[in-house]
Amino acid sequence: MDPVRCTFCLVYSRLKPLIDRPDLGTRMLAFLEEAMERGDPLPEIFVSSYEYQAMLLGQPDPLKRVKKLLNQKFSYLVSGLRLETMSVKALLETMAKANSVDIDMPGYRQGAEPGTLGGTVHWIPGGAHRLVEEASSIAVVLDNAGEAVVDLAVAGELARRGYKVWLIARGEAFETDVTVGEVREMVTGNVEGLVSTGGRHPAFSPRASPEARRVLETVDAVISKGIANLEAFLDNPGGLEPKTLLLLRAKCGPVAQALGVERSAPVAARGDAVLRKADPPSFSGLKLKL
Repeated sequence: MDPVRCTFCLVYSRLKPLIDRPDLGTRMLAFLEEAMERGDPLPEIFVSSYEYQAMLLGQPDPLKRVKKLLNQKFSYLVSGLRLETMSVKALLETMAKANSVDIDMPGYRQGAEPGTLGGTVHWIPGGAHRLVEEASSIAVVLDNAGEAVVDLAVAGELARRGYKVWLIARGEAFETDVTVGEVREMVTGNVEGLVSTGGRHPAFSPRASPEARRVLETVDAVISKGIANLEAFLDNPGGLEPKTLLLLRAKCGPVAQALGVERSAPVAARGDAVLRKADPPSFSGLKLKL
């Protein structure tokens, strides 16, 4: 995608909560520069810098209250959905549209659109929904709070229809993403299991738990939510690309440009198609200095 603009987004998101603490901002800048000088992959720097930010703030989960409010807001939204009447394709489109939550980033303000399921989903390629329709077992890689309420409701509906559904969530807090502990309190439906990534890292990271990797490799189809999971997938697809369906809104310029859609458009894209579109296909080895 666009490593320069993605790096700007990283610096922006990590410095904004520290704007009133220039001493902490200076330490964060030094941390980011050291990580980039080492050549750490950008998705890994997003995680390690968030952990450092949480340490600087003295808060293991700085956005815990925000996540709770998002879950409450989306709970009202889900209560009005008739998921049992929807086709599998429509269920997947609902999940893609629900990806309207994130932290502040250039061109996107936190809370700007949550609670809406508008827009026309761009399928890349057309017919990609058959990945899920024809599967017996599915792993759902969860993303942000709020939208996770929708995702869990859809996962429960898929399980009711006979699909074997696994849920994967981060083991520890990362931005507005739900954690395994939070999902455990919300999950309904007869899913096969709930799996932790083992820390703050996303499921596609080589530093994720062996159990998360095992589930991804053994299921017939993987439904991955959101931009952070997209970036981790691009950096480490691990042979999962033919069976991975990426559901998200193109909230930032580089993602929208790479996928060929307008900003904020909901997208449902097969992993192998995204890898062909992304340029460069990976953030590994990126070296930039602040």
